[in-house]
Amino acid sequence: MAKIEINKFEASQRQIDAAIRMLFSNEDPVAIHTLAMASFQVLQDLAAKRSDCSIDKMTKSIIKPGKEKELRKILHSLSNFLKHADRDPEAVINNVDEEANDFVLLFSCFYYRDLGQQLTSEMTTLLSWSYIWHPDLQTIIVPPVFNSIISQVRTELTNMTRKEKLEVGKIMLGNSYNSI
Repeated sequence: MAKIEINKFEASQRQIDAAIRMLFSNEDPVAIHTLAMASFQVLQDLAAKRSDCSIDKMTKSIIKPGKEKELRKILHSLSNFLKHADRDPEAVINNVDEEANDFVLLFSCFYYRDLGQQLTSEMTTLLSWSYIWHPDLQTIIVPPVFNSIISQVRTELTNMTRKEKLEVGKIMLGNSYNSI
């Protein structure tokens, strides 16, 4: 059996990239969520140890003082449900919104970049793809390779299903690999 050496950033990067590839392939949202939240948690923990993480400061600035634990509980509720069965082995969770994975991955990318790491092709694609559907995300710098795709797709935005939007992401990811 081969053994690898891995640090927290590399582990997080691998989880994010795998989750993004799975997302754009329209794979199981539960598996995507598990990977996305594992990475998000590691990056949040790393950011908490540093004083220069602007995304962490920005996130904390919009949370009402004293409500941090409540927000954390809400944010991590599905992840904890999927990881543990000691208190509620027969429980069922309702109203899971698979699009929440998009934002967990998006914030994971923001944390990753803010912690001084170089974004991967998968991460850059997710950021660009997110910009298509949420043009108000001004902090995203879109690579030139995606500009024509974004212009074309945005006009058809309102008519696309979730599956079609994910297919656009898959095409974008393929294009990012081809432009390297």
